[in-house]
Amino acid sequence: MDCGTYKSQISSYDYDAPLSEAGDCTPKYQLLRTLFSTKPLPEVPSPCERRVYDPVTIQQHLSLWDSLHFTDKVGEAGKHGESPVNNNNGQSYGYTLYETIITCGGTLNSKNNIRDRALVFVDRQCVGTLDYKTHELALPDGKVTFLEAICTPPSLHFLIKLRPRANYQSARGEMTLSLLVENCGRVNYGKALDEQRKGIVGDILLNHTPLRGFTIFCLDMKPCFMKRLMSSGQWKSDVKLPSIPGFFQARLYVEGPPKDTFIKLHIIVFEERKADDKIFFAENPDHGKTIDVYKLPFCTLLLHLHPDMESNIGTGLWCSAGIAVGGLLFAAYKLGLLYQLFHKAETKSPRHGGESVAEVLRAHGVKYVFTLVGGHISPILVACEKLGIRIVDTRHEATAVFAADAVARLSGTVGVAAVTAGPGLTNTVTAVKNAQMAESPLLLMGGAAGTLLQGRGALQDIDQMSLFKPLCKFCASIRHIREIVPTVRKALAIAQSGTPGPVFIEFPIDTLYPFHLVSKEFGVKNPPKGLMGKIVTWYLNNHLLNLFAGAWEKRDVSPLPVDIPQATDDQVQKCIELVSRAKKPVILLGSQATLPPTPADDIRKALEDLGIPCFLGGMSRGMLGRDSPIHIRQNRRDALKDADLVLLAGTVCDFRLSYGRVLNRRSKIIAVNRDKSQLLKNSDMFWKPTVAIQGDAGSLLMKLAKGLKGYRCPEEWPQSLKAGDVTKEDKNRAKADEKTDRHLNPLKVLHCVDELMSEDSIIVADGGILLEVLLT
Repeated sequence: MDCGTYKSQISSYDYDAPLSEAGDCTPKYQLLRTLFSTKPLPEVPSPCERRVYDPVTIQQHLSLWDSLHFTDKVGEAGKHGESPVNNNNGQSYGYTLYETIITCGGTLNSKNNIRDRALVFVDRQCVGTLDYKTHELALPDGKVTFLEAICTPPSLHFLIKLRPRANYQSARGEMTLSLLVENCGRVNYGKALDEQRKGIVGDILLNHTPLRGFTIFCLDMKPCFMKRLMSSGQWKSDVKLPSIPGFFQARLYVEGPPKDTFIKLHIIVFEERKADDKIFFAENPDHGKTIDVYKLPFCTLLLHLHPDMESNIGTGLWCSAGIAVGGLLFAAYKLGLLYQLFHKAETKSPRHGGESVAEVLRAHGVKYVFTLVGGHISPILVACEKLGIRIVDTRHEATAVFAADAVARLSGTVGVAAVTAGPGLTNTVTAVKNAQMAESPLLLMGGAAGTLLQGRGALQDIDQMSLFKPLCKFCASIRHIREIVPTVRKALAIAQSGTPGPVFIEFPIDTLYPFHLVSKEFGVKNPPKGLMGKIVTWYLNNHLLNLFAGAWEKRDVSPLPVDIPQATDDQVQKCIELVSRAKKPVILLGSQATLPPTPADDIRKALEDLGIPCFLGGMSRGMLGRDSPIHIRQNRRDALKDADLVLLAGTVCDFRLSYGRVLNRRSKIIAVNRDKSQLLKNSDMFWKPTVAIQGDAGSLLMKLAKGLKGYRCPEEWPQSLKAGDVTKEDKNRAKADEKTDRHLNPLKVLHCVDELMSEDSIIVADGGILLEVLLT
């Protein structure tokens, strides 16, 4: 991997040790030896022999930007950018990402306040580095590739700066400035001992103005972070297009005992605890230490024992005995023997995994589960019905998911559907894709073949995970019953966080039925004789016990926190200033404006207080009522041409807005959307946002109404648009009265239906079917 002029560093976690990680004597050793010796000492041992290994083989990679929601977001930086991470002691070892919003390019000056060096990104494109030697960097107006930035000497950065502005997506709007700061280690001598604070330790200047409002993401490689990272469904296997900056999974082939080892090992730590006057030992996942092989440029290489890599780890790590002990411990861990030491399977219990699913759903306020009944998922349905959750049986799996999607849109909670394995799940693909595009929080639960029978030709056994990973925000397959509660809780939180969307959990059939039934399926009637027969019988029995180990221990089923992006105070203030100066503002509301946590009635009141004319689309239709003076239904294209400010509140510039071409280029445009790709869709071609906010539209409207208290849109503007509404509707009514020779007059039908419907009616319509009915 060619990374230009960027030089990687060998990692070490003790920069003041007398011996290196490889066992060599350091300069500190020589100083101590001289200081404490009173008589001649033996010769210093010669350096240890080194072994050169073949390069690691990259298997998968994950972009840093796709992993930020797994990190610990520690909040805003202090006045001078000081990091509150590491218990307010500054940046800990490794990397921390600092992000803020800028509105132009220019000269970025660190004033030597970067400890120790930082990679600089503009809209997630690398533009260079800052460190102890390099304090200034030119931020370009054009888009710069990663290799272009790191391979271009600082003296030639002006060539990058001269690139055309047209290639830069946010040239006329806001840009995200990201500083990926690396703590390269402590010094151990001189006056610098008093300057050991790491990260951004003072002001960073852009065009001589201090930057403020940094959001900080802590990238400490802790076990809890690593577990979250490994659960991501966004790992990519195309190694020809690596994700840099990012994380990599790799294989390391080792032949024979190495002389020095820097391979990352996951250490399981057990803590002594006391409960009910009894002492027991429990696994503590937050302890343990890992050691990096080395740091690739802007990457962390994850060398751990992944299930697909176990057979490729070579013989031995330090010695033959170490190989045997390590192998046995790892095998015991993988087979669940260590877990079963402290968590037993209750073989007499009649409980089943479906009960765990139902308990979590009830705790999250789920009232309906839509399904087409199948044997793989029956325990879930039975348990839900016992707890008062209504089971709605449909005639097709797609209908079940469409119904769950509708519940999510109308109730503000997660819609839930459960279908059987194989064809039951494949039938839902269209409906799941519809929920993804509609940004509906939806949980799809699917059956699957037993944990030991997958890939062996079992009934309705297909690779379901690969099918749903492109469609869902989160996919998981339950491997042990004890995983059900935390996995369902996590899935429900992810479905509602950020941009809402569908999530999928696969339940192998043996994770849902009670022990006495599953044990019958695992039993070997005529096991092979001899040693092999005993091994097979033991393996099946151990797998069964591990499947149910700790299954019915009490676990928290309450909802996890939901992460909803919000506009920053600076962004809100800028929007307030733009709206207050506007003479002809217009608001376009999309479906996102109705999402929790802000109730629709509160949003309606905020819009009425502002008095700004609104066009409603998607799920926001009907929010203002039939006779609202600010609800404009006709002549949207003309209104957008005349408007001097347009607020796109969850509205996307796709085909419905002619890809942004209907927007007046002289208008100030405020765009707010939870999804960054939707926020800036087609902004590189037909329109440019004045302010682009990745956040919740409803919350922004509430903050605008509060900040603009006493403000009222000039009344002549909504009145003129409302007059245009009346004129257009009079023309439509005249067309509705026209006689037709054969078919129904479509406008006449719609007017009649409109007069008969009550205010709280819910309309479900399809354009093609409606047209077919009217023309037959």
